[in-house]
Amino acid sequence: MKSRKTKLPYKIILILALIVISCYFVVAVLASNKETSTTFVGENKNWSVTVDVNNKGNLAEGTYVAKYKGNNIENILEKEISYQVNYKSTSSGGSTYLLDNGVIEGKAFRKSCSNGCPYSTINDPELAFVVVVEGNEESIILQKNE
Repeated sequence: MKSRKTKLPYKIILILALIVISCYFVVAVLASNKETSTTFVGENKNWSVTVDVNNKGNLAEGTYVAKYKGNNIENILEKEISYQVNYKSTSSGGSTYLLDNGVIEGKAFRKSCSNGCPYSTINDPELAFVVVVEGNEESIILQKNE
């Protein structure tokens, strides 16, 4: 009889421990898949730029929209435009053409992050967006929109 009494509390304790561990695991998984978004905005005399950064788990993906607001839009409609999004040692960029409405847009970066994604948790709340048209470079500082 004595052995049966000691087994019952042991089984209850074991079941409770498994329930607690399972709950902790579920909370940890849900927290790692948390989605956050950060928007950066800036402009100069020729460009107005917005970069949206979305983080879900260990993946950061950004999109940009840059609107040309300078004079003589027809002069650059058919010219190749190089762009780059910069944050500290991380950057992403490419080349494209201005759309008829004066906009360039696309993916800024897509990065898998092992220890968290730096874009949404940056201490320095800035990104830089660099535009180059026929060798003329313009840098637009983008501030974190809070």
